[in-house]
Amino acid sequence: WASQTGQTAEFTCVDASDKALQLAKRNLQKYGVTAADIHLKKLDVLKELSELADQSYDLVVCDPPAFIKKKQDIPNGERAYLKLNRDAIKKTAANGLFISCSCSGHLDDLRFREVLLQATSKSGRNLEWMWRGNHSPDHPELVEFPQGTYLKSWMGWMR
Repeated sequence: WASQTGQTAEFTCVDASDKALQLAKRNLQKYGVTAADIHLKKLDVLKELSELADQSYDLVVCDPPAFIKKKQDIPNGERAYLKLNRDAIKKTAANGLFISCSCSGHLDDLRFREVLLQATSKSGRNLEWMWRGNHSPDHPELVEFPQGTYLKSWMGWMR
């Protein structure tokens, strides 16, 4: 990667799965990132994210598995999204980018937006939301099946 761009970067990959971390490492190495520039952290982000220093990452991607798989999961799932995003926002450096994603079908886009608003407020940081993403054109949405519109993401710039 550095030889292609003339720049260097370090990558910290965080996941609860060893398999996912090793896959991330292999993918980064395919792009020329050296093993010395890849830091793997196996941890439960809902419990252990505080192990990572605040305001130290230029790019933070918060993309957890679906916390809300059925309607009964909504209250606990929303609390998990709120906590994780609040803590992840704190890890983003000034002038850094923060990306949050959800693949929970029972968390609609409006409610996800409200959770992100609360997480930003509770983090004590200032985010300027710049972009909103959802399904690509090859993943059509059905009006009669709103839960099928489950992919959503937001990107913000840390001021």
